[in-house]
Amino acid sequence: MAEIVEPKVAGDKIRVIRYKSKKRVNTQTGHRQKHTVIKITSIK
Repeated sequence: MAEIVEPKVAGDKIRVIRYKSKKRVNTQTGHRQKHTVIKITSIK
């Protein structure tokens, strides 16, 4: 059995960098994956 501790929590920020050398192309975006924190109460 498990119980939900925190529903729909956003995780740490991950920086996604696109870069092409010898060209003036660079973009930065961020991403935060959402997840649910659960607590396991018993294992059958």
